[in-house]
Amino acid sequence: MKMQVAKVFSFYYGLSEREVNVLLYLAKNGAKTVEDLEKELGLSAQLINKYLVHLYEKGFIKRTKDTTNKVGRPRYIYFVQNLEELKQRIATEIRQINEKMIELVEKELT
Repeated sequence: MKMQVAKVFSFYYGLSEREVNVLLYLAKNGAKTVEDLEKELGLSAQLINKYLVHLYEKGFIKRTKDTTNKVGRPRYIYFVQNLEELKQRIATEIRQINEKMIELVEKELT
Protein backbone atom coordinates (compact mmCIF):
# COMPACT_ATOMS: atom_id res chain seq x y z
CA MET A 1 0.00 0.00 0.00
CA LYS A 2 2.81 2.44 0.88
CA MET A 3 4.36 1.90 -2.54
CA GLN A 4 1.09 2.86 -4.26
CA VAL A 5 0.82 6.03 -2.17
CA ALA A 6 4.45 6.83 -2.96
CA LYS A 7 3.71 6.51 -6.69
CA VAL A 8 0.74 8.87 -6.39
CA PHE A 9 2.80 11.46 -4.53
CA SER A 10 5.65 11.04 -6.98
CA PHE A 11 3.38 11.58 -9.98
CA TYR A 12 1.41 14.53 -8.62
CA TYR A 13 3.98 16.25 -6.41
CA GLY A 14 7.42 15.01 -7.45
CA LEU A 15 8.12 13.43 -4.05
CA SER A 16 10.47 10.50 -3.64
CA GLU A 17 9.43 7.29 -1.92
CA ARG A 18 11.54 8.23 1.12
CA GLU A 19 9.96 11.68 1.31
CA VAL A 20 6.54 10.06 1.29
CA ASN A 21 7.68 7.68 4.05
CA VAL A 22 8.79 10.64 6.17
CA LEU A 23 5.49 12.43 5.55
CA LEU A 24 3.45 9.35 6.46
CA TYR A 25 5.60 8.76 9.53
CA LEU A 26 4.98 12.31 10.76
CA ALA A 27 1.26 12.01 10.00
CA LYS A 28 0.98 8.81 12.04
CA ASN A 29 3.47 9.54 14.85
CA GLY A 30 3.15 13.25 15.55
CA ALA A 31 5.74 15.97 15.87
CA LYS A 32 9.41 15.00 15.57
CA THR A 33 12.82 16.62 15.42
CA VAL A 34 15.46 15.69 12.86
CA GLU A 35 17.24 13.74 15.61
CA ASP A 36 14.05 11.79 16.40
CA LEU A 37 13.55 10.90 12.75
CA GLU A 38 17.20 9.96 12.35
CA LYS A 39 16.93 7.43 15.19
CA GLU A 40 13.48 6.13 14.35
CA LEU A 41 13.84 5.86 10.58
CA GLY A 42 17.52 4.95 10.40
CA LEU A 43 18.36 7.67 7.88
CA SER A 44 21.13 10.26 8.06
CA ALA A 45 20.37 13.72 9.40
CA GLN A 46 21.47 15.19 6.08
CA LEU A 47 18.91 13.14 4.13
CA ILE A 48 16.17 13.81 6.63
CA ASN A 49 16.84 17.55 6.48
CA LYS A 50 16.66 17.43 2.69
CA TYR A 51 13.34 15.58 2.77
CA LEU A 52 11.87 17.84 5.47
CA VAL A 53 12.81 21.00 3.59
CA HIS A 54 11.13 19.68 0.44
CA LEU A 55 7.99 18.63 2.33
CA TYR A 56 7.92 21.99 4.14
CA GLU A 57 8.32 23.95 0.90
CA LYS A 58 5.46 21.98 -0.67
CA GLY A 59 3.26 22.78 2.34
CA PHE A 60 2.79 19.20 3.51
CA ILE A 61 4.33 19.79 6.92
CA LYS A 62 4.78 22.65 9.35
CA ARG A 63 7.63 23.43 11.69
CA THR A 64 8.14 25.29 14.91
CA LYS A 65 11.33 26.22 16.74
CA ASP A 66 12.36 23.84 19.48
CA THR A 67 12.27 26.10 22.53
CA THR A 68 14.31 23.64 24.61
CA ASN A 69 17.32 24.30 22.37
CA LYS A 70 18.99 27.49 23.64
CA VAL A 71 22.46 27.15 22.08
CA GLY A 72 23.69 27.06 18.50
CA ARG A 73 21.63 26.85 15.36
CA PRO A 74 17.88 26.76 15.79
CA ARG A 75 16.36 23.30 15.87
CA TYR A 76 12.90 22.68 14.55
CA ILE A 77 10.09 20.32 15.37
CA TYR A 78 8.27 19.11 12.25
CA PHE A 79 4.66 17.99 12.13
CA VAL A 80 1.50 17.58 10.08
CA GLN A 81 -0.69 20.33 11.48
CA ASN A 82 -4.10 18.98 10.54
CA LEU A 83 -4.26 15.57 8.91
CA GLU A 84 -7.88 15.95 7.78
CA GLU A 85 -7.14 19.29 6.09
CA LEU A 86 -4.06 17.80 4.43
CA LYS A 87 -6.08 14.85 3.09
CA GLN A 88 -8.75 17.22 1.80
CA ARG A 89 -6.16 19.48 0.15
CA ILE A 90 -4.46 16.55 -1.59
CA ALA A 91 -7.78 15.11 -2.81
CA THR A 92 -8.86 18.51 -4.17
CA GLU A 93 -5.55 19.13 -5.92
CA ILE A 94 -5.54 15.66 -7.50
CA ARG A 95 -9.10 16.17 -8.78
CA GLN A 96 -8.14 19.56 -10.26
CA ILE A 97 -5.04 18.17 -11.93
CA ASN A 98 -7.00 15.23 -13.33
CA GLU A 99 -9.65 17.57 -14.76
CA LYS A 100 -6.96 19.69 -16.44
CA MET A 101 -5.26 16.60 -17.86
CA ILE A 102 -8.58 15.37 -19.30
CA GLU A 103 -9.20 18.79 -20.86
CA LEU A 104 -5.74 18.79 -22.44
CA VAL A 105 -6.17 15.30 -23.87
CA GLU A 106 -9.63 16.10 -25.23
CA LYS A 107 -8.34 19.34 -26.79
CA GLU A 108 -5.40 17.61 -28.44
CA LEU A 109 -7.51 14.75 -29.79
CA THR A 110 -10.17 16.92 -31.44
